[in-house]
Amino acid sequence: MILEQLQVIQSTAAHAVDELIAFSVPDRRGCKRGVDIRQKLLAWSPNYPGLDVILRGLDEQLDRLEECGLPSTLVASKLQPSCGCGEMTLETSVEN
Repeated sequence: MILEQLQVIQSTAAHAVDELIAFSVPDRRGCKRGVDIRQKLLAWSPNYPGLDVILRGLDEQLDRLEECGLPSTLVASKLQPSCGCGEMTLETSVEN
């Protein structure tokens, strides 16, 4: 159900990208998304245990996300507690 809702939101936003950029919404599509996430993680959590593993696998994870078929839209790339859920052994990030 969440994926279906995201598909509707992102499909709508995909048709309004130029307008959203004109309103100063940050453009973090494609390779910009990985750069943004890396910069934030390195700035906010440089000593986080296992950060090197996360960063090494980031491009692969973003590629897998791309393969899901959701249209490329502007994204927040926020890394904060409200954007994620999971257990100590398995973490799942959810963009909102």
